[in-house]
Amino acid sequence: MQHVRPPVRKAIIITCDNNHLPYAATVFHSICRFHPDRDFDLILATDADFAVPPILDDMGVRVLRMTPPDDMQKLKSSRLPRTAYLRLWLPQRLAGEYARLIYLDTDMWLQRNGLDQLFDADLGAHPVGAVLERPLWARPYRRVRDQRRLNMARAPYFNSGLLLIDTAAWVSADVLNACLKAAKQHGDLFQYHDQSLLNYALYRNWAQIHPSWNWQWVFYHPMSESLFDPALLHIYGPHKPWDDPEGRIPGRVKAEFRLFLNRHFPDRPQRYGPMQTTRSRRLTRRTLRHLRDVRAFRKYVARFADEFSTLHQLHDAS
Repeated sequence: MQHVRPPVRKAIIITCDNNHLPYAATVFHSICRFHPDRDFDLILATDADFAVPPILDDMGVRVLRMTPPDDMQKLKSSRLPRTAYLRLWLPQRLAGEYARLIYLDTDMWLQRNGLDQLFDADLGAHPVGAVLERPLWARPYRRVRDQRRLNMARAPYFNSGLLLIDTAAWVSADVLNACLKAAKQHGDLFQYHDQSLLNYALYRNWAQIHPSWNWQWVFYHPMSESLFDPALLHIYGPHKPWDDPEGRIPGRVKAEFRLFLNRHFPDRPQRYGPMQTTRSRRLTRRTLRHLRDVRAFRKYVARFADEFSTLHQLHDAS
């Protein structure tokens, strides 16, 4: 009797335009290295018209072509490709195929396995699981700028570089329309556009995931990585593994990106500078900041039973 593969009900998805296509492919490559026998799909969602690179076929990446929704054209976009907004429509588009999605930005790098287990994290009734925004790791009682501008009570605020999405709960909560309504009412007040919209729409309605799955201290607290062994690095900010003329990004991460890009996208420009040297005074300040923040961060991380557990008591100080 021929074995029939059960339908795949989960997928990792990245949105990008033609400019970020090589970097999305690099992220998929990092995932495939640690999950060669994966039980989830890989999806690249785009509204761009480009030829599919052979490496995407080799990795089994599904390319999902989408026509830009009319409402997407009205959304503010000053610092990011407008394609990033496609993720607001994806859970509704894919709800019939997938029960859970993991969305990733194009500046992520997986450095060990376990991402497949994250699909099963307990979200409770929440539509989304995500990682707290970096400045709140050491100062969780801060009220972020969006909340101050809109006179909202302090609540946990997530970084949207990784989103674990329960598609049924997303559709039930009508997250898409909540985002569009927020953009229409408060668009000029938001700091981070798409991330701000999601935090407004999911205010106190998301589960916190362990910081290992969206490690935002790559540059800001470089000494901390060796203490916590994060799984998924997020190189967010102005410095990228493919564009680092000041030498701010760890050499091993740039080497991985450079090796893959040179082989599969040799025509794409890259900029690299010598590794940054730190003056003794600045190094002292960084060390003192590390010692101060890592103590508070350890206290925060201790609230998680393990790196696959979640926090749901979002009305408390988180």
